This record gives sequence, structure tokens and C-alpha cells, in this order.
Amino acid sequence: MRRFLLVTFAGAACLFGCADYRQKPTFPENAAHKPVLNEQAILGISGSADALVAQLIDADGEPAQLKLSLFDAHGGPSKDVLEAPPDTAKAVSAKLRRNGQQPLPLLEPALRAQWPEAFVEAQKLGFLPHPQALPEPGLRRFATTGVAANGSLPMLLRLEEVDGSPPALALILSEKVGGADLELTRMTLSGESVTPQLFVQNGVAWLVSGSYRDGAPLHRTVGVRRGLLGRGEAELHNLHGLTDYSAGDLDAARR
Repeated sequence: MRRFLLVTFAGAACLFGCADYRQKPTFPENAAHKPVLNEQAILGISGSADALVAQLIDADGEPAQLKLSLFDAHGGPSKDVLEAPPDTAKAVSAKLRRNGQQPLPLLEPALRAQWPEAFVEAQKLGFLPHPQALPEPGLRRFATTGVAANGSLPMLLRLEEVDGSPPALALILSEKVGGADLELTRMTLSGESVTPQLFVQNGVAWLVSGSYRDGAPLHRTVGVRRGLLGRGEAELHNLHGLTDYSAGDLDAARR
């Protein structure tokens, strides 16, 4: 763990005058020349749409860490539930290092081979494997079945790479017939894009996406992002209401 030193003005003079004072570097020696892995995977989703997420961190030259955490569907604090033994974390990290320049999520299949106890724990906690949302052929668009309330406009989800500095992959809620779009969540990209995964349960969308840098040392970041479909739908309807109100159509605005 990085240490931060707070020094008073009076103490600073002493520190500069002490020949044997050595401040520990922020990063371990040669850490910049080693791979950096930070990858998450969804192992299961509960009936209330909470997600059980595995995370591997191997960075800064420190030993790899691998754990399971509960991610709250509505944005509450995450809760750690299980940590892998050091040897297991090291083995999983080694597998990702060997295959890390593949444009696919890699952590979940690596865990099946190296840490099956994680899936046993998932079943105990009631987090079952969840099918991915299926895109339309040739497109990154997904139906939002069961999301819209009675009288709502037909809507869909789509994934779109957004230009900018830095670029990102965004999950967007939009109307099938055109009109306003609303960004629900996004993942910053720092290299080659990893094929995203999308899970939808009870009005909550869980996006797994990320990127890797092509070359050595390997830098790979794949993470989990959350979007609330109901909130996005409400904001789109609000935009419609404001547009109708501005146009003088009060009946449509009330609807």
C-alpha cells in the first residue's frame, strides 16, 4: 500500500538535513516496465439485479490480488465477500498475461480453471449465471424487453464508441423511432477495444467492457459499469414533455 507522508514546515528542515533519510518511492522499482492488469467479470446476478463481480489487480510490481465483491444494483457501496489465496491470484494473473492481447473478456474463463471456489460461493449467495442481452444481427443494439412502463415509447439500448480524449464505449438508451438519446454509462478506452458484454435484469444494465494496449508490457483494463434503465427512460420522457411544452402542446406535455 502506498504511504503518504505529511510533513510540517518545521519538520521539513530536519528531513532535508538528515543524510540517512530515504523516502520510499511511490511505485516499486521498475514497476513501469511490468504488465498492468485490472480486470473484472460478472459471475452471477441476483433476482434483485445485484451483481457478483470478480476482480483481478496485478500492478505496480505488487503481488496479484483476486477477490469477489457484491455490486449493488442501485449504487450502494460494494461489499467484499471472498479473497483468493495468493497462489491462485498469481496463477490467474499468469493466464491473463499469456492471453492478454486477445480482444475478449478473459477473467471469467480463467477463474473456471483456476478458482472454481468462486462459482461455488456465487451459488451459495444466490447469484446465478445470467444470459447476455442479444444484439440485433450486425448491430450493437439491444431490445429493452420489460423495461418500459405502460404507455411508454418503444426504446432500445445500443453500444457506441464515442470519440474524444480519451475515447470511450458508451451504453445509450434511445427511441426506436428516432429522437433523443441518453447515455446511461460509459467505459474509457486506452487501446484496442475488448468485445463488450451486456446483462439486463429488472431495469438494471450491467456493462463489461474495456481495452488493452497492443505491445509490451501488457496494459489491460476491463471493468463493470452500471446503468439504470428506468431513470434513463424517465429523463427521455421529461425531454419530450419539455419539447411539447415549448411547442405549446400542453396535452402531450402532460402525458
